[in-house]
Formats: sequence, structure tokens, C-alpha cells
Amino acid sequence: MGDKLDSIVKGHHDVIVVAESHLSVESHTALSRSGPFTTWYFGNDYARYLELSAPRGQSPPVSSAGEAINREAGTLSRALIDIDAQLASGRFPVSWCSSDIAELNPYVSTFYLDICRSVALVKAAQSGKRFLVIVDDPAFGRALTRICRDNGIAAAWNGPRGLFNPWLKSLRAHAGFLLGWFRQRRALRRHPGGLEALAGRKLWMMSWTDGQAGAAGNDVKDRFLGDLPGWLRSAGYKIGWVKNPIAWLHPIGEIAESVDRDASSEPAVLAGRLFGIRELFRAYGHFLMLPFALRRQLVLDGIDLTQLVHLALRRELASARLVAAALYASLALSLSRAGLAPAALFYSFENQPWEKAMLLGFRRALPHTRLIGVQNAPFAERFFSYQVSSRQWQDGAAPDVLMTIGPEFRERTIDLGSPPDRVLVGGAVRFGNLLTPRAERCDRLRTGVNLVLVTCPDNATDAFELAHKAAAATEGMAGLRLVINFHPLVDAVFRKTLRNRLSQFVDCSHVDFVDGRAVQLLEQADILLYNSSSTVFEAAAMRVPAIFVESDIRLDLDVLPGAGTIRVRNTADLRRQIESLLSDGSARKTVVDTASDQLSECFAHPKPEFWVALAERMSGTAAR
Repeated sequence: MGDKLDSIVKGHHDVIVVAESHLSVESHTALSRSGPFTTWYFGNDYARYLELSAPRGQSPPVSSAGEAINREAGTLSRALIDIDAQLASGRFPVSWCSSDIAELNPYVSTFYLDICRSVALVKAAQSGKRFLVIVDDPAFGRALTRICRDNGIAAAWNGPRGLFNPWLKSLRAHAGFLLGWFRQRRALRRHPGGLEALAGRKLWMMSWTDGQAGAAGNDVKDRFLGDLPGWLRSAGYKIGWVKNPIAWLHPIGEIAESVDRDASSEPAVLAGRLFGIRELFRAYGHFLMLPFALRRQLVLDGIDLTQLVHLALRRELASARLVAAALYASLALSLSRAGLAPAALFYSFENQPWEKAMLLGFRRALPHTRLIGVQNAPFAERFFSYQVSSRQWQDGAAPDVLMTIGPEFRERTIDLGSPPDRVLVGGAVRFGNLLTPRAERCDRLRTGVNLVLVTCPDNATDAFELAHKAAAATEGMAGLRLVINFHPLVDAVFRKTLRNRLSQFVDCSHVDFVDGRAVQLLEQADILLYNSSSTVFEAAAMRVPAIFVESDIRLDLDVLPGAGTIRVRNTADLRRQIESLLSDGSARKTVVDTASDQLSECFAHPKPEFWVALAERMSGTAAR
């Protein structure tokens, strides 16, 4: 053993945090012998968690921290949603709103997850338990050790001593961002879109495009706004479009060419057309002001988490994401300079940093434009980035009206502090097929081989954890096939990697890996297993019972709310629930009836006349 590890073993510590790079079987055994420790893994690689969970010699296996982490996420939900009340200084609001710190998106940064991990650990250690915590990020490990000490817990760190240096990573990130930005500018010079033609349009819409689907002016449906554009066209409205490119899936040149071509039938322009060198410099100004937009102390539930704020700021400065979002703060100003002033803008709402920056820009440059956020997808209760904070409603970083897809989401939003008069139910403009009456499906099982469907998300860690638990739980079950369906946005490398890694941990002889739309597979499925997929709503509509598979290392992001959903965290419980649903008809009926009731709360039937009236009220212009 090294001198440092030897001193840690001899000392009395309630928490020992160790980096994976400094962990071996010998060191793990030595650390665990220094006291009766519970071992937790605070990392993002589920395969590594499985390796650590298997006993190795005399080393104790790692325990699941998932329940403790998610319990704290529920306890802290209101404080996390309103985290700007603690962290935003009030200066440079665009800098704050454009940051990942303000967004609380668990797929973008680990800030929110790290808060829940830290609070769970401190509370458990304060109750008298002792912990050995394994981390895959040394910077977080050092911060976690300091948090324990700041809260009166004897803690030791075994890992790299070096400080996290963001400068080299930052240079690379910004060089890559600028290269992509100049490529987009070059593509937009060749295909500028229909900016001038927008002058005659008072009603605008903003959505995403990959350049592959039909034009907004030629298709009734939009991928994210659904039937809404078609209803307004039918009522006589002439619409203008601002499009965001899905450039991570398709070349920006193809997207720009598509928008340019489509602009001939209905005026449209890519948002990047409005961002020149001047706007780029302004966005970098917002980036540089971020340290002054933050307060540096964070205390939640009586626990000092200030070290996580320092860590998050360093990570933010090593990324160009804030710059990309802050560009949108100049969108309204660029429109104003071009002599354009939409009366109303309907946009696809996800409460992302760029949206908040755009709204703040409109409040300053085009304050008379009414901004209507249209919820385009259901969101999980613990996906807090979707939730508008109280401060956003006050400072203008929230839409004038937020249109939800159903009453459940409206009630949840209001319960968390949103003003009732600014949150309305618009209905599921994008998910009309969920509300279409369908032939009643018999709740009894089909004869023959039972099929259990797994719908994987596009996040590699979540997909692997779900697939592993499903395969392990169903291994050896007679008369059963497990079908693992990949998310349509993942590439061949993602699929191959998941299959190969899965086969290293569990027998996959009963597993089929498939591509294609999950809805078609649901027609043959007897049970659906999911952990973040919206396919559960299709399952509810088709009366297929579903089981939500909770995480051992990350946040549970169940999009289907309600106490009636079956939720399990370990494979033994999952196997029991699958066996119950395959053998007990009354249990199946209870599950599908509950899900059907939840579906009607989550999604409302949209009424075209309601949206036409809203457009008239917001734009101040009547349909022709």
C-alpha cells in the first residue's frame, strides 16, 4: 500500500472517497477492513457498477445507491426547481439563463445528480453509517470529500491530487464550436432562406428541422408542433417560420438547402441566419460574465454544497454550450434591425437555456411580441429542467403563456409555483394518435411464446442498465422472448457496443435486438419494460402492461406519473413482477386500467378552434 492509503486505513474516517483509477482489489480490501463500510458507486458507467457489485476476493460488493439518491431528488424538488433563488446573483441574467447550471438537465451535466448524491451521502453519514464511495470523476470526488468535511463529517480522499484545469478542454471545446459556427455561416450564405419574405407575416412559429422531412409550408403536420400549423393555415393565417437545425444528426448544408427550398412556399429561415459576428461577440460577452452572474454558496436542506457550485462553474467554462445558447438572446434584436416584428411567436417548449435567452432578448428588443410555449412532449417529475422556476415567471425568462399537453402537467406546474393564468391546457397537438379510439385489446395473454418488449433510450448508460436488468430478470424463463428495441436516433456503433457489453454480463440466448418503431412491436408484446421512454403512453393506449425499471446509480425519470405504476429497482423484484403479470389476469387488468386513467390525465384532446382563438388573441389579428 502507498503511504497515503496506509494513513487512510489507519485513520478514523466516516467517509472515504476513492477514485476508480486508484482502486484495486488490494486497496478495496484494505479500505473496507478499516471499518464496517457501506460501499456506493457514484459514477456513470453501469457496466463498471456491475463489476464492482460482484464480490472480488475479500472485497465487499458495491450496494445500490439509487433509492437514496432518488429519495433526495423528491425531497429537494421544489428547492432545485427554484435554485436560481439561491444561485443567481441578479446580474447578467442572460449569462445565468444560458448556463447548464441553471438548466438542471441530468443528460447535459451531472450538477443536479451530484447534488442528490452529496445530500444522500451526508445524511446517511450523519445518521452514523460509514461509507466507502467510488467515483469515476476525480474532480467530483475531491469536491465530495470537501462537502463531507464542510458538514462535520470526517472524510478522506484517495485519488489524484491535481486540480481540475479547464483551460485546455475549454480551448478545444470553443475551437470546435467556432468551426461549426463558421461552417453554418458558409452554408447559410449559399442558402439564406426567406428572411425578407417574413416581413408580411405577423404570426410566427419556431420548431426544429433535420432537413429530411417535408417543408413546413407543404406538410400539415410539424414534427414538434404537430397539427397546430395546419389548423392555423386552414383558418386563414399566413405563417412565418424560424427553424433550429438538428445539426448533430444531419449536415448543416443539407438542412440549410432544405429550409431555403421550402421558403418558397412559406417564409422560413434558420435561426443561425440572424447571428453574425456581432452577435457572436455578444454571446462570448455573456460567457465571460457567468462568474458574476452566480452566487458562490449553496445550502440545501441544511447541507452546505458550495463545492459543487465551484465545480459546476469550472465545468461551464470548459464548454461552449453557454455561448451557443446565449446567441439566441440576440435573435429579437437582429429581427428588429431587419425591420421584422412578429406579433406572436409559437415555439416548441422544453425550457432549454437557448429558449430562456431568446425570451429575455425579446423582452428587451421586441417587448410587444407575445411568446407562446407549446409543450411538445411529456416530461418526468424529476426531469426538473422542463419546469419553469418562480423567478423565470418574474424576470421574463418564461413564455407569456405555456400550453401543456394535458391537465396533469398543468396541475403539476402550478403546484410547483407557476401562475395559473399563464398555464393553459392546449392538448396533445403532437400526439393525436394516442387519443384516437382503438379496438379494445383483450387483457388475456396470447397463447404461445410470451414477448417482453424493452424500449431503450438514446442515453448509453440508461439503455445498458435497462437492457441488463431485463435480460437478467428473464434469463431461464420458459416460453418467453425478450425483445430489446433500440432508440431510432442511435447509430450502429451504439447498438453494437450495447450488445457486446451485455453479452459479457448475462446470457442473451433468449434476447432479440431489433430496430424499427416500438409501436409496431407493441402489437405483439405482452409486457413493456422502460426507464424513460415515452413509449409507455403508447402501451397504455394499447392496454399493454408496463413496468418502470428504476436505476441503481442515476435518477429515475418516469414520464408516466401516478402511484399505480409498477416500479422496481432490482432484477429479483423485476422477475417477480413479470411472472405475476404473465400469470395473473386480474393483476394485468389493474395495471392497464390504471395506466389508461393516467393517460387521459396526461393528454387532452386538442381543439382547433381553441388554438385559432388563442392565435387571434395573442397576435391581435383575426384569421382571414
